[in-house]
Amino acid sequence: MSVRAIAAVGLLVTVVACAPAGSKPSAELAAAGERWEAAMNWGDIGAITALYTDDARLLPPNAELQQGHDAVNASFGEVIAAGLTGDLESIEAVVAGDIGYRVGTYVLTAQDGSLADRGKYIETWKKVDGEWKITNDVWNSDLPPPPPAGTTMIVTHEVKDADHHGLRRGRLKQHRKTGAPVAVAPISILDCFRARSL
Repeated sequence: MSVRAIAAVGLLVTVVACAPAGSKPSAELAAAGERWEAAMNWGDIGAITALYTDDARLLPPNAELQQGHDAVNASFGEVIAAGLTGDLESIEAVVAGDIGYRVGTYVLTAQDGSLADRGKYIETWKKVDGEWKITNDVWNSDLPPPPPAGTTMIVTHEVKDADHHGLRRGRLKQHRKTGAPVAVAPISILDCFRARSL
């Protein structure tokens, strides 16, 4: 389990353990979460930012903790600028007095309809001047991380006409077992994944 996942579980346990005995499911908090989703799909970064406290903390995947409205604008502004839309499913929305939390899953879709990301999130909320605001927002992907930049692999194939393909010019190597000339070409690992998906 990753450090972020452990932190997220610890945050949830803390919120639940510290909640007064009167904690209960909250349609109001669930509705606030639906407003977040609608704002993102409308491309309204101002409406998203308004749902966070001034000192809200973001704990995004593969990045350092960020804090405040500028961080909210930058983080979710990038998602909007990329043309992604989101589908959030609230699994649990619970309040106790003026604090609450929401746990759920998300799917991000690119403009061409392809899957951009899929994962889960946990948010803590606080009622400020009669309005629910996010104080902490943690999310991470279910998908494997992308390969490191610059990763390459060697693809080989056997050729019949060694002179034509450049054995003498160093573009071919001898197969170590058969001695046959083999073409060698570096390609990006992304090209390999694309080829595999065809």
